[in-house]
Amino acid sequence: MKFLLCAAALATVAGVAPLAAQTHEMPGFMQDWDANHDNKVPRAEFDAARAVRFGKVDANSDGGATAEEYLSEYLNRKKDEFNVPGQSNDDKLASYQRAIRQTYARFNALDKDRDGKMTKAEFDVSGGRVFARMDDDKDGTVTLADVKAVIAKSAANAKADAAAQP
Repeated sequence: MKFLLCAAALATVAGVAPLAAQTHEMPGFMQDWDANHDNKVPRAEFDAARAVRFGKVDANSDGGATAEEYLSEYLNRKKDEFNVPGQSNDDKLASYQRAIRQTYARFNALDKDRDGKMTKAEFDVSGGRVFARMDDDKDGTVTLADVKAVIAKSAANAKADAAAQP
């Protein structure tokens, strides 16, 4: 099944480009989780949106998402980010393949009991870590100021890491 899903996904690669530089943890956080568009995400709003997301991931509603369900939801949600003009088909294919590998790596990290199904509880652990990381001032609400602070800290860390390389 995994092979068939990957093969079908790769067959559509002609219109595929790399994901945007943002991740679900950085600038895209507000876009992904600010349901009422008020530029702040209290934990309850985040948890409600995560529950909806898990419902989409668990496509057959059996209480656990397989790796294939997780990949399918991710590719459907991110398909527009794969369409960047001017990139060669080889680069598009390589980016798409990296996204698929990374999605399987995330699934394997989340499926803590290694039963081949990610439960909502396993899914929620990851969400809790993301929220805690993004809530820079630790007040229970992620704001644009929090996101900007996390971006600035990440950029500073990347710069320090680059400077430390020989």
